[in-house]
Amino acid sequence: QEKASEVAKSLGLQEFKASNGWLQKFKIRHNILCKSICGESAYVSLQTAEDWRRKLKNICEEYDECNIFNCGETALVFQALPDKTLTVKNKKCSGGKVSKKKLTIMLCVNMIGEFEQPLIIGNSLKPRCFKGVQLEKFKMSYKANTKAWMTTEIMTEWLDKFNGKIKRENRKVLLFMDNATCHPHLKLSNVEIVFLPPNTSLVCQPLDLGVIKNFKQHYRKLILRRMISHVESVNNASELAKKVSVLDAIMWTISAIKEIQPETVHKCFLRAGFAAESDENLLYDVAEEEELEVLLRSFTCEMSVQDYLTFEEQIPICNSSTDVQDLIAPKSCEVDLNLDEENEDENEAQTSNQDDGKTPKNYKQALELVNALKKFSQNENETDLFKLLSEVQSEFEKQ
Repeated sequence: QEKASEVAKSLGLQEFKASNGWLQKFKIRHNILCKSICGESAYVSLQTAEDWRRKLKNICEEYDECNIFNCGETALVFQALPDKTLTVKNKKCSGGKVSKKKLTIMLCVNMIGEFEQPLIIGNSLKPRCFKGVQLEKFKMSYKANTKAWMTTEIMTEWLDKFNGKIKRENRKVLLFMDNATCHPHLKLSNVEIVFLPPNTSLVCQPLDLGVIKNFKQHYRKLILRRMISHVESVNNASELAKKVSVLDAIMWTISAIKEIQPETVHKCFLRAGFAAESDENLLYDVAEEEELEVLLRSFTCEMSVQDYLTFEEQIPICNSSTDVQDLIAPKSCEVDLNLDEENEDENEAQTSNQDDGKTPKNYKQALELVNALKKFSQNENETDLFKLLSEVQSEFEKQ
């Protein structure tokens, strides 16, 4: 209330009074409760975690595994190569160049490994790379604000849609979340939200026990494969990485999620205590890292697979400030999105506007290119690739 009075005074609102009634309405309007700020501290209460695990059985006993969900966010520096990420580790991503290279990805999955469509948050509502693309046809949701943060408004909208989907399916589900400041306490008809105890998500949240790491593993494989396959056409991989667009990142995110095996997800739930009995084998890393290690050897760096998969952990995914002006800032950030294309990275804008002379000008030229690729795949005995290109050819022939 004192801070609100201070802000009102700075804005010249002489008649404003920060009464108890005003405070209560403000808290309700912005879904503000007394809870821990976004992010885990270095201290994890093992006793609290053990107490929580004992309660889990009673919480989940009336729900089938397919109706027990966990959702959470992770930062994704989508252009990151192993020789660049060391400069990002342990830095705050509240603005500047790093935040422009960052997306916030929210994953939601049930205990049997069925993922909901990811929610992806960027810092530009309509980057140039979206031109000619109908995002509604992609299996994901895209939102934006100037810092690419999850906000209470975005999360509330997602929860309402998720509840509607579950209601149409005539189901009742549990949804476990950490107690980040951007996660609202809502009463929903078909989704019961259960918050993890403070400072325990590192040991109690399935997503943090291997699912997010596995997602990053598959995403990083995709970007490294792109770099290795095209590096001969540019001076170095770093220059090529600058051309990776938000649209590329969205496509790779969708592909990476598809690669996560249901068994991997289920083991992460078990590691988090969602079972009566534990298995010692679950204590080991569920991710297979051999292929990523091979890809990393193509880069002249001394970065481990572990560091490459986890360096973003210290990058905030929401506003963790308790300052009143900062708490209401996300709304003003979203208003600023009228800038749209002006808010994107300069390299991405230049890449979107460039014509390399190889892009087909019409459907006829595009079809000729697909035919050439089909012949190449056939000559190389790549049957799966040939089948895929045949499907692409059929789609072009419909136009």
